[in-house]
Parts: sequence; structure tokens; C-alpha cells
Amino acid sequence: MVESKINVTVRVKPLSKSEDSHEKNHLWKKVSDNTLMNSRTKEMFSFDQVFGPEVSTETIFDSKIKDLVHNAMGGINQTVFAYGQTSSGKTFTMRGPDPSKNISNESGQVFGLIPLSIKEIFTKIDHDEEKEYKVSVSYMEIYNECVNDLICPQNKNLEIRESISKGIYINRLSE
Repeated sequence: MVESKINVTVRVKPLSKSEDSHEKNHLWKKVSDNTLMNSRTKEMFSFDQVFGPEVSTETIFDSKIKDLVHNAMGGINQTVFAYGQTSSGKTFTMRGPDPSKNISNESGQVFGLIPLSIKEIFTKIDHDEEKEYKVSVSYMEIYNECVNDLICPQNKNLEIRESISKGIYINRLSE
């Protein structure tokens, strides 16, 4: 039996050079593996895990997401939910950097959690000769209380519905 658990992990946004030059962007500090501090108010907040800005997305994937991918492939529903204010680093963490910004690590590649998850899925499929897999993907965002399809961007403000045959689903979401 798999344990049902919500894990709340925080990543302090890695700042670009221009963001790093402004003191106002240095609001949050990692105090320990589980504690974040607001530099202005000195308030402290506890989480299951806190990653500092120096930690790569690949490291976060290996320590937090890889097992979720394996559990999902074993038939257990999993969700990774990125939440935060505008410009807090959600897209960077989930998708990776904008290719036009020419950002890379020592290997020359930078990935977000989504591409790393997809890579892990197909690596696992390639090594499993006993099963046949069918892979389908939907990609959406919830922004300002609207559900938007990220595969088919013209599908905006989609409705969440429920039916006996499908369960809960999002009408017109691409797959």
C-alpha cells in the first residue's frame, strides 16, 4: 500500500544578473533544509524541503520528482504543482529557461521538471521489454482562475467537468 502524502517543497528563485543587482529581489533566504526566512520581517516558515537558488533543477528532479514519475508509471496518480506569484520562477522550474536567453549548465543543457520527467518516462520504457506502453500527455496552466491548454494555445478558459464515464476532466483539453 502506498502512503498518501502531500509534500510542500520551496525553491528560492535563481536570479538573473539584472535581478541580482536589485536588493528588493533578495527577500527570501534559505535558513536550513526545511526553513525559509523573509529578510525584511525576519519571519520564518517551515516546509518539507527548501532548495536554495544555487540548486539545479536537475538536482530537484533527482531528489523529489524522479520517484513520482516511477510511481505514476506503476499506476499511482501523482501531481507536481507549481505555485507562486508572477515572476517567482514557476515556468523556469517547470519548463526550463527560455531558449532565447542562452542559459546553460556545465553540460550545455538546462531542463525543467517537465522535460526531465518526459525523458525519465521514455528511459524507463526503453529498459522495460516486458510491457507495452501507450503514452498520452496533456499540458495546461491555471492562471487567474482560467484553465488554458498549453499544447493548443487557442483553447483558453476551459471548463472543468465531471461525468460518470470520464470522471473529472477538462473539456477541450488537448491530448
